[in-house]
Amino acid sequence: ESRIDINQMASDNATLQESPTAQRLFALMGGEENDQWFMDRNLDRWELIGNLRDWVDTDTVRSSGLGGYEDGLYDSLDNPYMTKNAKFDSLEEVRLVAGWEGEVFEKYGKQLTIWSNGKFNLNSFDEDMHKAMIRASAITQPTDATLDMCMNAGSGEGIISMWDVTTFTNARQYADFIQTNCGIELDASKLSNITQTSKVFTVVSTGLVGSSSVTITAVLDYSRKSAGEIKYWRIE
Repeated sequence: ESRIDINQMASDNATLQESPTAQRLFALMGGEENDQWFMDRNLDRWELIGNLRDWVDTDTVRSSGLGGYEDGLYDSLDNPYMTKNAKFDSLEEVRLVAGWEGEVFEKYGKQLTIWSNGKFNLNSFDEDMHKAMIRASAITQPTDATLDMCMNAGSGEGIISMWDVTTFTNARQYADFIQTNCGIELDASKLSNITQTSKVFTVVSTGLVGSSSVTITAVLDYSRKSAGEIKYWRIE
């Protein structure tokens, strides 16, 4: 619940630019520093986001506004394959999506998930996710400097940051906090699917014997059973 669930685009009937998930992805990639990063690599953010959506949606037409068929991005590869047209089964699968093979996934993959059921726990966000949520719901887009100041609200020598002592229970409280402490007005209606608790967790465990090690990564879902359900696991 601290990340953006890209599987939610599989059932999203809105246009790409009107999709809440796509808007949050674009906001995650927003800001002056990111603008320069994408410009230097000649990458279009909406095209990259559209490629993610095309991987999970059920049609065959590209949704980024460029037209053409989804599979056209993969037909000319040395080992061609087709878009899946179904939800991601693992986050590493994102690397199969056009444009997400290398630097883009390395930069933004840690903010993505496929397991959250579309819920957001604001209390578990890191700084980048708070900035993305603010950008995605701000009535007037803030500058990078304004957002950096916002992240440091209330901090100073001997003073605990306001973020460290505030627990958000709903979208309205979050919007009021941002306006009061940061001077940024949010559209609370865009802060959808907010929850106070997290139910899905990634657990990484490593066992060591001498110079050998084994690492198990598991995704545990406690949304339906108190004992939890294993949604995914990998041994390395």
